[in-house]
Amino acid sequence: MRILDSAFHGSVLTRLMIGAAALSISGAALAQDAALPEGSGEAAGEETGDIVVTGSRIARRDYVSDSPITTITQDSIKNTGQLTLDKSLSQLPQFGLGENATQTGYNTSGQASLNLRGLGTFRNLVLLDGRRLQPSNIQQVVDLNTIPSALIDSVEVITGGASAVYGSDAIAGVVNVKTKQKFEGLQLDGQYGLSSQGDGAAADVTVTAGTNFAAGRGNITVSGSYSHRDTIDYQSRAFFRANQGGTDLRLPTGVYAPGANAPSQASIDALFAQYGVAAGSVVRGSGLSFNADGTIFSASNGVFNLRGNQGGLLYSTGRQVNNLNAFLTLQSPLERYSAFGRASFDLTDDITIFAQGNYAQYDTFSVAEAGNTSLSIPITNAFIPAALRPLLASRANPNANVTLEKRFYEAGPRVTNRNLETYQILAGARGHFRALDGTWEIYGSTGRTNIHEQSPGSVLKSSLAALIAAPDGGASLCTGGYNPFGINALSDSCKAYLVAAPVRDVILKQDVVEATLQGRLFTLPGGAARFAAGVGYRRNSYENRPDAILSAGDVVGVPFTRASEGSSNVKEAYAEFLLPLLSDLPLIKSLELSLGYRYSDYNLAGGVHTYKADGNWEPIAAVHIRGGYARAVRAPSVGELFAAPSGSTPSFGLPQNGQGDPCNVANPARTGSNAAAARALCLAQGVPLALIDSWASLQNDSDATSVGNRDLRPEVADTYTIGTTFNPRFATPWFSNIALSVDYYDIRVKGAIGVVSSLLSVQKCFNVDGSNPTLAADNFFCSNITRDPATGRITNVLQPTQNLGGYKTRGIDFQADWRIGLDAVGLSPEASLNLNAVVTYLHSFKVQTTPGGSYADYAGTVGGTSTSQPGSLPKWKSVGTLSYRDQALTLGGRWRYLGAMEAAARATNPAATAPGVPSYSLFDAFAEVRVSDDYALRGGINNLTNKQPLIVNGVAGATEASTYDVIGRSFYLAFSAKF
Repeated sequence: MRILDSAFHGSVLTRLMIGAAALSISGAALAQDAALPEGSGEAAGEETGDIVVTGSRIARRDYVSDSPITTITQDSIKNTGQLTLDKSLSQLPQFGLGENATQTGYNTSGQASLNLRGLGTFRNLVLLDGRRLQPSNIQQVVDLNTIPSALIDSVEVITGGASAVYGSDAIAGVVNVKTKQKFEGLQLDGQYGLSSQGDGAAADVTVTAGTNFAAGRGNITVSGSYSHRDTIDYQSRAFFRANQGGTDLRLPTGVYAPGANAPSQASIDALFAQYGVAAGSVVRGSGLSFNADGTIFSASNGVFNLRGNQGGLLYSTGRQVNNLNAFLTLQSPLERYSAFGRASFDLTDDITIFAQGNYAQYDTFSVAEAGNTSLSIPITNAFIPAALRPLLASRANPNANVTLEKRFYEAGPRVTNRNLETYQILAGARGHFRALDGTWEIYGSTGRTNIHEQSPGSVLKSSLAALIAAPDGGASLCTGGYNPFGINALSDSCKAYLVAAPVRDVILKQDVVEATLQGRLFTLPGGAARFAAGVGYRRNSYENRPDAILSAGDVVGVPFTRASEGSSNVKEAYAEFLLPLLSDLPLIKSLELSLGYRYSDYNLAGGVHTYKADGNWEPIAAVHIRGGYARAVRAPSVGELFAAPSGSTPSFGLPQNGQGDPCNVANPARTGSNAAAARALCLAQGVPLALIDSWASLQNDSDATSVGNRDLRPEVADTYTIGTTFNPRFATPWFSNIALSVDYYDIRVKGAIGVVSSLLSVQKCFNVDGSNPTLAADNFFCSNITRDPATGRITNVLQPTQNLGGYKTRGIDFQADWRIGLDAVGLSPEASLNLNAVVTYLHSFKVQTTPGGSYADYAGTVGGTSTSQPGSLPKWKSVGTLSYRDQALTLGGRWRYLGAMEAAARATNPAATAPGVPSYSLFDAFAEVRVSDDYALRGGINNLTNKQPLIVNGVAGATEASTYDVIGRSFYLAFSAKF
């Protein structure tokens, strides 16, 4: 399905392929803590030439960070060829899985976010020039689609808690996007790219203008951009066409589920004998479905009499008929408009006033298979097929209703169209405080995000019930009525009666006021002691406005949600101190200590203390040893606090991983030492006695109901870092520009806020990890589960929001940068070779799902993100680049590497049989030609070898789309012109 145009593919593709034959890609990042260029600091120190590095509010010259920090330049971001910032940054090994363009399917957001250290998109803080951005979802996560890309100067990423400096959310670290200051001139930037199969076209055009006025005392800069990205169909790639579809028997043709009141074996044998099927081939408990000609086929326990795939919607494994993923997409589309403006004016030599605004509006959509449910159809229904009636008449209770599992293909796929509009306005003043050799700043900002969602393809439960119950099949309610047996076209009036497009609006607001002062205190043996201090106020509010259809829960295939709203606020004060203890002594060229403290008073969660202590020791020139400890917090978001009950359809695992429904007779819970107790628990929950000993549901998901909690407490994290940097300046040209760093991190989160997922409740109810040793039906986790007493299927799992367990993760970051001036070999002094490598080793990533419970180590495992699983976490992840650069040309190549991984299910169930994946490498290339100082052309090829994604969990066509490249080889061309 393509909503956005992808014009002139053929001609552009040809030009791209010709022009990209020799292109390669440059380094992803500069050396950690390498000497920063003059003026790269934030506003607090830019007039004095001092530098403010992310992780501190204190400005000074020649700043070397006490925290592990990686700086990514604008050129490095551009040379990835990605349309959005998240796709560029997430290639760095420090990042796990965030929301992005290849996270598609039901209930995906279309937003773009970062996930530092794999701890969740809401546990790292994204800043713009050191200030908070307007959140874009109820978790208060920043959508990187809203950041003005053309004005990005660099991005700094630090690891470890920074709540003492920046407040809540900075548990895993901080990503600070720095913009160009006082831009002058007119600049036009453009980029176009597409895949080697001619789809997924992505284009971006940006115009930026800036001018100084009043003899340089003032500056105005504005920038506007338009971005467009096409969707890519799931069935367009051979890898995904190999997928055999879903396995839950909810087919678009409808499946008659016999249940406890099954037809006689004799009647089944007699029916299938008409189709030439031997007696006994189709057993009583088999699911039965309907061919296009009205005949019946068996859909489970062996497939017999299947006559065609009904337009490519069905897939037969020989044992079961599955629903193919006919409507999924591999890349979500995007149409985005953004604008940014900034103005500043020096009132005096010491006082500057400033204002800026940031606006973004974009449209996207997600699409998934049609909604589904179980229908209970009266025996009097006029559309019951003639071939089925003898079977129904042979039942012990021939007048009982007919249970039909139905996917509503007639209503179309479940499409969620989203429009997001966000803005933030900021104004303030800053200046010098000469008495302290320092600076001050005060500013206020206000922002708003509107998310408008419409979900066509939603079947109304009330209308469906009326149609099913009508003796005439609903012909009196709409033209022709509704025939659920098979795939039957709806009349226009029946479609209008049965299908709706419910609407939901989410509104988020944020107001921030902050005042800061930084400067000099006194002199210590190592130099001037400096400080930064400030106070602030922040308020976040949230409104969820579903229409009457969603509020009533009157939808099949779209989760219900209730209206809700709420706000929270915090008042804060902080102080930070830089203490140069010693300098210019033997083995102590410098020794510094940095201390920080913040007190935050939340109106709901109460008072919270955060603090930090960092040290930096330079024993000899070019060697720094740094380390520190920080206490960080994350306060509950407005969504976690105030969200009213809402629905979703999460998975509770695959049977081959020892997951799925534990009442399935093939599940380990039904075959182990506690099989009798498990059987009793299944009966107590509602599995019918007549089915209990042969119950073979392959269900792996169900409806679930999530709800917020106003009694949540802030998460607390202790973070530790220690490392060293080596930046010598040897006399030989070969080693005159080399920088190395090694940093160890240890992050421990307690009282992590999350929902008790359906997977968690199902597993713990059946004592997978000792949570319910007696398999008691009144266990907390069991009480979250509701079953259908007629079929035994799980119909809903309550997912409450609570302070749960925690996380423990440890690892080591390595980075090496080596620049070789080619004048060393007699070539131009303007030419150089540049080698960059960023490597992360993940020692452990332990997740505790409930307080006091055991930890499961997910390091080295592959899987998607969920409330209980952190996503793919290879033990080794790296990005290496090699490039050549002179005044006119840059050529380079990049190697992206992911280590081998086991299936995520093995972290909690060592007996899981799902296979792991081998290591994975991608190679990219790029080139840039600088025609002059003002004109440049760039181009590149990503995934040069067209490497296919890896199969995850041993299921053909199944992968982890945010871990592996699902698009294949792609090309891009770009230009930049300044006038």
